[in-house]
Amino acid sequence: MPPKKYHYCNTIITAVIKSKTAKKYSINAFILLLCTKFLIVEPKAAHGDMDIGHIIKATSAMKKIDELAKKQASLGSYNNDPNLNQLNAIIHDCINLGTIPFSILARHGFIAKTLLYSLVHKGVLSDDDVSQFFSSVSTVASELVNDMNLLQSKKLGIEKFMGKYGHLRPGTYDISSPRYDQIPEFGEMDYQEFRNIESKKFEIGKSQKKEIDGLLKDDGLTDLDSDNLFRYMADAIKGREYGKFVFSRSVSTILEIIARFGEQHFLSRDELSHISINDFLSVIKHSDEEEIEIRLRKISKKNEELVNVSSAIRLPQVLYDYSGIFVIPFQVSQPNFITNKKASSKSISLKSGEDPPSLVNKLVLIENADPGFDWIFSQKISGLITKYGGANSHMAIRCAEFNIPAAIGCGEQRYESLLNAKHIMLDCSASLIKIMD
Repeated sequence: MPPKKYHYCNTIITAVIKSKTAKKYSINAFILLLCTKFLIVEPKAAHGDMDIGHIIKATSAMKKIDELAKKQASLGSYNNDPNLNQLNAIIHDCINLGTIPFSILARHGFIAKTLLYSLVHKGVLSDDDVSQFFSSVSTVASELVNDMNLLQSKKLGIEKFMGKYGHLRPGTYDISSPRYDQIPEFGEMDYQEFRNIESKKFEIGKSQKKEIDGLLKDDGLTDLDSDNLFRYMADAIKGREYGKFVFSRSVSTILEIIARFGEQHFLSRDELSHISINDFLSVIKHSDEEEIEIRLRKISKKNEELVNVSSAIRLPQVLYDYSGIFVIPFQVSQPNFITNKKASSKSISLKSGEDPPSLVNKLVLIENADPGFDWIFSQKISGLITKYGGANSHMAIRCAEFNIPAAIGCGEQRYESLLNAKHIMLDCSASLIKIMD
């Protein structure tokens, strides 16, 4: 089943730039001009001055994502075929119609949040305004949660649900992590505990709109008003999440084709996880049928040994200079606190490949979450803490959308100290994480 097409994507990033009238380039004007250079259909238009009122429609990235979605739908159940005839074509499409366009959309998501928080810095918007804005932005995650509600209430069949979301897995690139449609217990949690997601309308006062219009005018963006700016920011965030959702289906399909091929040659998913895609394709291309298993297993074993060695080497999260290799500096990451809310509850740690437990009223700890973990938002979790991730990461956007308190990217030291905690207090307004045992 093809993913729902988002018509708003056709209008994503319509930037009206009047560089002839801009006497100065503030950070806002620079960001809009910079992102436009990467997205407009005619790149030459991004250089030099543009005619006044010239409208630049940056829809090429979303068109490619939609093209990938159509190809996925037309291929139907090809991911159940273990032969490799289509693998190269699927990889090619995933890169050119998926990951590259997604990287462009991700840039826009970053730009959108930068613009939003710049309005807070200017004193035009409050933190509550920002929370209200994110709550008004409905992404594919909201659809997933609402569809899970329908699934549990027997208003949506499991086959239809899995046709749309079955490709997701906790750990998008982890071949050893089962997909949603490979988890027998998935969707069998108590319906009464599910979170109901409703989009809230975003509204600001006339004086705020007037002030934003004035800032845009000062930057030479006189044809871009506050309404269009907020529409751009919302569409950028939606487009980023939709793009990732679509290309992750291709990634999941690639992994399943490889896994089923491995089964035919007596190779486990764990063994395959230590083989790079290039090595895999090279062995398949240049080996006789009877040699494939031996050669792939040899590569897997060698790479597994290298993983064990590298895992034993402790390095700082960020290498600033050569000396950091020998004397490891103590680095403490500052989490990105999402919302201004507070949560104090029992905690639970999740890992990819585990059966979904009940998370109701729990504060959830995940190392590095991706779309495959979006099912957690269907339950009434009290908060979220991740080891890795930034202010514009997948889970940061999700928690802002659902207005859930979160600490994203708290770092190795702090995260490890929280794993054994039974009760954690998370106060986002005070930027505080405290073990309450």
